[in-house]
Amino acid sequence: MAAVLSFLVALRGLLGAGGALGPSGRRVWIVFGPPRGSGLHLRRTDECTKRGPRTPAISPTPDVKSSPSDDEPVLSVHAHTVTRPKHEEQGVEMFDRDVDYPTAVASYDDEGVAAAIEWCREHMGDGDKLTVWTSLKSNLRNSPELERFVQRYSDVEHITGRGGGFIRGTGPVLMAWADMEDIGRLVQHGGQRIRALCVIAWNEDGIRPWVSAVRPTALGDSSAWEDLTPELDPVLIEAMKGLTQMVNHNNTISAGFEKDMVVSTLLALHDDGIQMNGEAIQGWALANGWSGRNPERLAKYVKDINEGKRPRCRRELRADYVDSLRRRVAANE
Repeated sequence: MAAVLSFLVALRGLLGAGGALGPSGRRVWIVFGPPRGSGLHLRRTDECTKRGPRTPAISPTPDVKSSPSDDEPVLSVHAHTVTRPKHEEQGVEMFDRDVDYPTAVASYDDEGVAAAIEWCREHMGDGDKLTVWTSLKSNLRNSPELERFVQRYSDVEHITGRGGGFIRGTGPVLMAWADMEDIGRLVQHGGQRIRALCVIAWNEDGIRPWVSAVRPTALGDSSAWEDLTPELDPVLIEAMKGLTQMVNHNNTISAGFEKDMVVSTLLALHDDGIQMNGEAIQGWALANGWSGRNPERLAKYVKDINEGKRPRCRRELRADYVDSLRRRVAANE
C-alpha cells in the first residue's frame, strides 16, 4: 500500500493536479479521492482503452465549470472509481444510500411503549438481537416496562448514545426519547445492522421533520403527527437526490470536495429563489441515508444561507443548473 501511495504522489507531481498531456497529446485528467476499505481502485480511460457502457443517469448533480471535456480521458483514483459524467449524464450513482428498513414512531405513554416493544419483536428474524437505545444508561428507568423488557431477555441489548451507540447485533432497534441528531449518529455507527427502527417520542417537534420525510408507522397516540412539516420544493428534492449520490458520506461536509458540492448547490438554489427549510432538509437527509453529523451540518448551512451568509466554497455551478433541475422535475411529473 505504501508503494502504491508513493507512486500516486509521484504521478501527481509529474502530471499536475488538474491534468496533463497524454501520449498522443490529449489531456489526461487526474481525479484523486480517498481510498475505501483496504485498497485503492484505479481505472484508466484513454484512447488505448475502450470505454464501457455508462450507467444511466438517475438525478442531476451540480455541473461544475472545472470538469474535463467529453473527449478528454480520465485517470480516476477514488473510493468509488468512476469517470466524471457529462452534463446530461450527471447523476451517475456513486454512493447508494437507500434506507429500506421499516420505521415506526411511538407515543411516550404506556400504550405507545408497549406497542413499540411488540412492533420491534415482530420484526426480529432468526438469530437477531433487539437493541434498545437511550442517551444515558439511567434514562432506562424512565420507563419501568422498557427496563423490565431489557432485563428479562438475553437477546435484548441496551446501548447508550454517550457510550458511542454502537449496534453489535443485527436486528430491530428501539430508540427511546431520541432526536434527529441521535438518529443520525446511530445510523452512522450501525446502519447496516438495523433491520427495523422505532423511535419513542418525547419532543415531537424535535423529530417532526424526520417523521414527515419517513412517514413511519404511528404506534399508540398518533394525534401528534396530524400536523407535519411542509413538503420540500420538488426542485430542491431533485438537487438533494443528486448530492446524496455524489458526496462521500464517510466524509464530513464541513470541508473539502463534499463541502464544495453541498454549499455551491445550496447557494445556487437560494439565489434562484427556491425556499429552503433547514430542519425539513435535515429530516429528508436522514430519511435518505445521510448519517452522523452531516444532516445537522446540512441544516446549519441552510440556516446560515437563509440569514444572508455565504459559506465559502471553491466551486461555481453552471448558470443553467437550477433550470436543469426544473426540466428534470417536469419530465418526471
